Amino acid sequence: MISKYVYWGEYPLSFAACLGQEESFRLILAKGANLDAQDTNGNTVLHLLVIYSKVEAFDMAYELGAHLSIRNILKMTPLTLAAKLARMDIFFHILKLEREIYWQIGSITCAAYPLSQIDTIDVKTGQISKMSALNLVVFGDKDEHLELLDGVLVDLLNAKWNTFVKSKFYRQFFTFAFYFTVSLVAFTLRPGPPIHTDSPKNSTNTTKQLKIPNATIQSIIMSVNISQQVLHNLHQAVNKDNSNDDYDVEEWWDNLREECRLMNLDTTESLVRFTAELGITFGAFLYLAAAVREARFLGLRMFFENLMTAPSRVMFLFSCILVFGVIPSLRLVCMDEVEDIIAVVVMLTTAPYFLFFCRGFKTVGPFVVMIYRMVLGDLLRFATIYMVFVMGFSQAYYIIFLSFDNPLTPEDVDDSATNPMSTPSESIMAMFLMSMTNFGDYYTAFARTEHEYEAKILFVIFMAIVAILLINMLIAMMGNTYQKIAETRNEWQRQWARIVLVVERGVSPPERLKQLNVYSQPMSDGKRALVLRLNQSEEDKEEMKDILEIKRRHDRHNKIRKDKLAGINTDHTPTIKVETKPANTFMI
Repeated sequence: MISKYVYWGEYPLSFAACLGQEESFRLILAKGANLDAQDTNGNTVLHLLVIYSKVEAFDMAYELGAHLSIRNILKMTPLTLAAKLARMDIFFHILKLEREIYWQIGSITCAAYPLSQIDTIDVKTGQISKMSALNLVVFGDKDEHLELLDGVLVDLLNAKWNTFVKSKFYRQFFTFAFYFTVSLVAFTLRPGPPIHTDSPKNSTNTTKQLKIPNATIQSIIMSVNISQQVLHNLHQAVNKDNSNDDYDVEEWWDNLREECRLMNLDTTESLVRFTAELGITFGAFLYLAAAVREARFLGLRMFFENLMTAPSRVMFLFSCILVFGVIPSLRLVCMDEVEDIIAVVVMLTTAPYFLFFCRGFKTVGPFVVMIYRMVLGDLLRFATIYMVFVMGFSQAYYIIFLSFDNPLTPEDVDDSATNPMSTPSESIMAMFLMSMTNFGDYYTAFARTEHEYEAKILFVIFMAIVAILLINMLIAMMGNTYQKIAETRNEWQRQWARIVLVVERGVSPPERLKQLNVYSQPMSDGKRALVLRLNQSEEDKEEMKDILEIKRRHDRHNKIRKDKLAGINTDHTPTIKVETKPANTFMI
């Protein structure tokens, strides 16, 4: 029984090429087969040979006239398909087939690599090309993609970096560092809640009872009522004379300053804090406006895909939303306690944005990658198993501590205040602390329950499974992840490449097209190309001669095919036309 499908293409020509049957391939081609015929997936012979990484058969098909520019239904050419599938040998081989040699002096060769299929910037519109070879390699999820980050792709990334990405990257870094510094000033100078002091217990109040006649009391009440009415009339008169908007706003502002501690600007420190708060609010608005602008010319789908590559940037944009949209609203309604909680969330989601920039530096970039991998891989798997044991043991201990009795408290006093696991949530926290080997207070409390021995047996089992087994397993998994990333040769280079492309996506299409014209040069046919000077060995020069010969044969066969399609006889022998004359003569 066949459990898997095999894909050899839908034409005999593709089948013969994939199996390396050169004679059958040439025979089928001589019988009129089309080298560029596409199947239902849009794949040609060259696409199939890329899938199976047949370099020699690829050269044969290309030499006989197959084209490298045909795209399948996924909009992939043979080059980009090789980048997607991480076919290293054939990928670099196609790059050599497409390049154009300008000159050669000794071991130095000047070559031009067309950018239409390689670069992430579309050479016509300046839009981001998701199906470019560079984009597919940099954002590829296979380890083999790291081997493709060499040669032309690295040179292209360096050209982008030196042309415009480097300056924009450092500008963003120093801008965020300044924003973060201002936010530190704003949040560290926040005043605390007012301290409510009760009257001293040992103070004494002296109360004297006065005996006043009833007539006197009545006269006092009447005078107070008259005074209140006069004051009320005066207050109405004042309001009538000053009933304008400026007075209302000023009165509202004064009341807000009195009621809200964060709006009290009587000291220099509070003025500095308020100025810093205005600064970060304006900065958050600029960051959000830049994100909206980027989403407009990238499209929402690519914008969110771009955010997924940088989780710290997602957290930072979330903090900007809180700073610009939530905190000012809470300030106006004087909800200080809620604003304090939001301020804590803002600082916790702002600081990790430094990790985004750290990925661009070789000294700390690999460690940022390790943190991401450990959190999303090792720590997530560990937390799943860890919570299973914590939840089970915590509920068992909660039931045991229902019988907790503190001998230091009287019989009629509730012991819940001294019970270390009085609620289910407290028992969960206690299990977490015990797994961190902080169990001194809990172990001594076992003797104050009615299930002391059961509690100690569960304690031994819990410490053996969680504190010893699971914690050390987590350490081993993290150590393995660290070793794998440290031994990977191009891992930091991939992270740096992603930073380059993420920063590039934040540039508008006209500006991207302008920068493309800076680091590229026009070829003889008008296409943009990256011109490089290569230091080649003798083996490389021999390979270059073979490739040049293959390209000459490719051009000759293409010319023959075009001539046949145009109905022109390609035989170069003299053509004799015999014309019968009445005088039995003939003309050549």
